[in-house]
Amino acid sequence: MFNKIIIIVCLIGIFLIILSGCSSSVPSELNDYIASGPSGEHTAKREELSPVIKIGVNETMTGWGAHYGDITWKGIRLAHKYNPEVLGRPVELILLNNKSEVEMSARVAQRLVEQEQVHAVLGVNSSSMAIVQNEV
Repeated sequence: MFNKIIIIVCLIGIFLIILSGCSSSVPSELNDYIASGPSGEHTAKREELSPVIKIGVNETMTGWGAHYGDITWKGIRLAHKYNPEVLGRPVELILLNNKSEVEMSARVAQRLVEQEQVHAVLGVNSSSMAIVQNEV
């Protein structure tokens, strides 16, 4: 039981640290990057950006890792409750279940990026599934 509490606290802490590093104002150098892109050519203006920041969550909600996925998801939702915006834009969480399967983890990651068009992916808490996810 003590180990579970430590895991939950660590996950919440990590997520809060990530979100607390995001200020509500955009630094001027970021505005320049958004307006001109890394190569100097015009790519998108700040007002043309998606109004919502989508964060995909690739987690083990069923199968052998369901307990870990449930704890992780609760921590992510708690952090989101206290920090629902980044750079003044609302954050939308999209949870997909990889069923504790390596192959499914890759498919979930691909779906999050290609179909859901998320800006970032959180998870997965199993190294074998994380390796496959990162290869997508």
